[in-house]
Amino acid sequence: MTLAEIQAVLRDVRFPLYVFHAEACGDRYWLQATFFAPCSETGETKRQHTRKWYVSNQATVSEVVQTALKCTLASVEHEAREAFEYRGRRIFGPHFDVDQLVALFDAGDPLARRVPRAAA
Repeated sequence: MTLAEIQAVLRDVRFPLYVFHAEACGDRYWLQATFFAPCSETGETKRQHTRKWYVSNQATVSEVVQTALKCTLASVEHEAREAFEYRGRRIFGPHFDVDQLVALFDAGDPLARRVPRAAA
């Protein structure tokens, strides 16, 4: 599949407020979407970009469309993680540094569950 063919497929993909596009980087292709939404830090509405998704030059039309769906689902999850709060904090935020998460893990047992005791 050529870049032009991927772009033609993406012209038929729709999701509210999202614009899908593809680009070439050497002999590889990338799919990405942009959309306008409030910044999670400043509240200012600005253009947001999803991560880039690899599309093989051997991809089928179905694979391109499914990659666009995966791009959308990951982006919507990202936005939900930025907005979801517990006790006023975004505890499932998508921007945590993985090395800090390892340090948190090493500092205790974050997998230990607090199980409520049954009333006597």
